[in-house]
Amino acid sequence: EIVSQAVTNLSIGEIEDVNLAKTFNSDEDLYLNMIYKKTASLIEASTWASAVLIKHPEADKFRIYGKNLGLAFQIIDDILDITQTSEQLGKPAMNDFIEGKTTLPYIYLYSQLNKQDKNFLKSLHLKKLDKNETNWLMENLNKTNSIQKSLNLAEKYSQTALKSIENLNSPELEKIVYKLMQRDH
Repeated sequence: EIVSQAVTNLSIGEIEDVNLAKTFNSDEDLYLNMIYKKTASLIEASTWASAVLIKHPEADKFRIYGKNLGLAFQIIDDILDITQTSEQLGKPAMNDFIEGKTTLPYIYLYSQLNKQDKNFLKSLHLKKLDKNETNWLMENLNKTNSIQKSLNLAEKYSQTALKSIENLNSPELEKIVYKLMQRDH
């Protein structure tokens, strides 16, 4: 039941991701709901179902851990798409935005721009970016601390994941969270 619900959520999340990519999305809640379904629900199901299978008395804590780890993971992945080079990523840098995915850093950026800059940002959506456009994006993402704000939210989810298992003596699960947050952003 847990896995089948995750598969359903994953499928719905993929459809939502495709639909959200058609236009510039400035709604943080829509983004977070979509990444929960598309990514976090699978990690949540993995940790939760494992605990249920071994009849762990606090299986729900593993569900909370997996959900929050999954949310943090996707936000970090979206940040890396912006901050890493094409060589580091193994795909073109900023490819998510070019493909129409308005990830959290872009949502935060949009919320802090004036009307003219908001329109310019929206004009870049689904467009192959030239060097000047890429530089404008990076300059404004940094100036508005949009990447750091995104990282802060990922950290919040990571801390929630850790807190959910703090009394369960699970150093391996803790290590996963620490490794995620120590990646080079």
